[in-house]
Amino acid sequence: MSLLRILPLLFAASLSAQAFAQAPPAIPAAAGEENSHYGWADVLRVDPVYADDAASPPPQPCYEEQVPVTAPADAQAQNKRGIFTTIGALVGGILGNQFGKGKGRAAATVAGAVAGGVTGNN
Repeated sequence: MSLLRILPLLFAASLSAQAFAQAPPAIPAAAGEENSHYGWADVLRVDPVYADDAASPPPQPCYEEQVPVTAPADAQAQNKRGIFTTIGALVGGILGNQFGKGKGRAAATVAGAVAGGVTGNN
């Protein structure tokens, strides 16, 4: 780009940047009559709410219970599973690319990659 095109853009950018460099207001607006708003409405319906504490069930007692925790899956097995998924997707994509022409080839490649990824994952 030539310097004659860049200079006006830089000048415009420097002017627009100053618009965002404003200081916040020094004194926040006080809560007074000028900041208050009252609205009026007609009451159309009132529904009473009855609380019946006698019908509520008694609170359940709290107690501690030991729960067996299963060991987490082996990290190496998870890593191998990801590697096999990737390899399966690559092989499936390569095999799927051998079929069809044009958009059919692209669809076959995607289908082969998905099928290979699922196969490698399992």
